[in-house]
Parts: sequence; structure tokens; C-alpha cells
Amino acid sequence: MKHLSSARKGRPVSFLWGILGLVSVLIIIFFGYRNGAALSEVLKLCVLSLVLLTIIIFYISYQQERVNELPYFCVIFAVTYLGTLFMVMITKGRPEMSLWMSGGLFTALLFHMYLGYIFTFNFIIFAGFAGGFEPEVIAYLFILGTFMCLLSNYMKKITTLGYTAVIILSMQLILIFIINNFILRNSLTITAVYSLVSSLLSIGLSFGGYFFYTVYGNRSVLQAPLQETCGMDEILNLEFPLIRRLRQFSMKIYNHSLLISEISQKAAIAVGADEYKAKAGGLYHEIGRIENKEYVKEGVRLAKAYRLPESVIDIIRQHNIKYDKPKSPEAAIVMLAISIVATRECLEKAEKKSGGNPYEEPGGNRNSPVPMGNTIPTEKIVDNVFQMRLTKGSLDDSGLTLKQYNMLKEFFLHM
Repeated sequence: MKHLSSARKGRPVSFLWGILGLVSVLIIIFFGYRNGAALSEVLKLCVLSLVLLTIIIFYISYQQERVNELPYFCVIFAVTYLGTLFMVMITKGRPEMSLWMSGGLFTALLFHMYLGYIFTFNFIIFAGFAGGFEPEVIAYLFILGTFMCLLSNYMKKITTLGYTAVIILSMQLILIFIINNFILRNSLTITAVYSLVSSLLSIGLSFGGYFFYTVYGNRSVLQAPLQETCGMDEILNLEFPLIRRLRQFSMKIYNHSLLISEISQKAAIAVGADEYKAKAGGLYHEIGRIENKEYVKEGVRLAKAYRLPESVIDIIRQHNIKYDKPKSPEAAIVMLAISIVATRECLEKAEKKSGGNPYEEPGGNRNSPVPMGNTIPTEKIVDNVFQMRLTKGSLDDSGLTLKQYNMLKEFFLHM
């Protein structure tokens, strides 16, 4: 893809299927020969591994744009997959030795929770066939794997890792107790200890791999000098891959971004600022919502991964005063547009809920003769937003002149 360098992309995802399929078959044949397994059993496991691998690769291909932003994805995924398969074959027939579940958890931590689910479920199915597990054991592993992936987001911080591990181990003890028909003596065995230790090691290995990648791998790539930065024409195209991802993620956020983009462009024209920079800043200001609630941090990361211009990245970082003050007129314009639109929408919701104008005085007299939308007073909204930003010093570093400030206020009053 044009917005990514070949160093980041590495081999195409389709390349994984051939390599992983071949090596997987060789691993299965090796262990089958070493254990004296029947040819039919070896062939069954080979075919099953290829079918399950196809499912994983199909999902990755469907999420190509998401995984493309991750440095060395193909290499890390290949090592994780083959390492997991190797551990499954070594512990064949020993469900309590489930250290191989760290592969699915690591995938959920590093790439995406849903890919972690698919990875984990596929290997549970494979391990069940290879080891001849009872249905209740497979169900136990499915529940444990689901729980691990579900809590993967809470394992990304050392402050919540310990609590998450305690929750998982507690849930695992309950499952072991249920499997053993609620008989305490049968539950507290060396097998149960192996199972708990395996889960604890899986959590530790997964977090260690995630920490190493984010600190030493991903950071070095993101901090490298940007090359082949996309032009404004390219990133303002609504078919740009990152915008397509936003549209697929949430039409509500997408439409909101389009609105802020349009308003910001018109406001920039009105005060003589860079209209394209303001338009792009408005379009991408909430792009980080795709990932999680820390949307500013994630937005900057995504913007760097997709080679957005540094000026647009600055607006993503500076549009929210909680993170940084605007350092350019365009960033200030986007911030003000967001504040005014958000205030208007909030008042409109309050008006619908109350059945009247929240600014309407007893007797029917409104505070402003200029409505925004239906009955929301534009003048009061704009005055309040501008006064608040001025009082808090939000515009101190924006580079806006007094003339531009007044022109901008006049624009929002009549937009």
C-alpha cells in the first residue's frame, strides 16, 4: 500500500499461508514419526492444521489495513504461530500443560482481541484433536482462552496486570472445581497446580513479549524519520485507507469528523489560515477512537503509521486542551469548531429532553434572537466558548492575531 514503506510491510500476508502451512506440516510429521503415530492420524492433523491456518490467514487478510500499520507483523506472527504449534505437539495429551495458550493471548495483546480469539480457538480445536481431550476439557480450555483474551486490554499496563492475573486464576480454580464435580479433594491435585502455573506463565510470557515489542520494536519505528509523507490531496480523499477504517468503525464518528472538517476549512478561509491543513485536522482529529479511549495518543500513532503530514499530526495532538495547547491557527480553529459543535449538540439534546429551549426565560423571552439549529442561541454558545478558551489560555500559543480572533468569532456567529 502506498502509505506504508516496504520496511514496515515486509512480506505480504498471503505469503504467510504457504510458509506456515509447510512448516506446520513438517512439525506434525516429525512429532508423529517420533511418537510412532499412525499415518492416518498424522494426515488428519496435517489437514486440520491447514484448514485452521486458512481461517486465521483469511481474517488477517480481511484486516489487512489494521495489521499493516504494525512493524514486522508477518515475522512476529509466524514465530508466534509456529512456537504455539511446537508447544502443543510437545504437550500433546496434557491439557494441564497449556503454556501454548500464551500464543493467543500475545496475539490479542499485540494485534487485536478478535485475532487473539481466533488464534486461541483454532489451537484449542487442534490440541483437542491431537491430544484426544474429553469434551469437558475442551470446554474448559475454551472458557479459559476466552477469558484471557477478553481481559487482554487490562494486561497492557503493569498496574493492572497483577489484578487481571488474580481474576483469571480465580476463575480457573472455579472451573477446575466444576470439572471435578465440586469435590474439593479431586480438585486440589498436582494436575490443577500445573494448570494454574501454566496459565500464570502464559500471562507472564505474553506481557513480556508485548512490553518488549512496544518499548524496543514499535517505538524505534515510529520515532524514525518519516519518509514518503502523504500529500494533502491523498489524505483528504475519503477513500484513503485510514478514513475507510474510521467509516467502517463508526458512521457517527465519521459524520462528526466530516462536519468538523467542513467547518474548520470554511473558518480557515475566513481568517486567512491554511484551509487544507484545517480541513485535514478536522477530518482526522478523532481517528484514535478506532483503537481505544486514549484516542489522542492512538490518533498520533495511527497518523504516523499512515504517513500523515506532521502538521496534521500536530492538530490531532493539540485539538484537545487536556493533552496540549494549539500551536497553530489551524489547530485553534479545529479546537474551537469542536467545542462549539459539541456545545450545540449538548444543548439540543437537553432541549429535546426538556421540551423547550434551555436558554428560554420565563414568559417566553429568549436570550438571543439568533438561533442555531432550531432554538439554540448561537451568540451565547460562541461567546461562552471563546470566553472560556481565552480565560484558560488555550489560545496563547496558537499564533492567532487579535484580528483573526475577532474574524473567527464573527465566522462562528454566522456560520
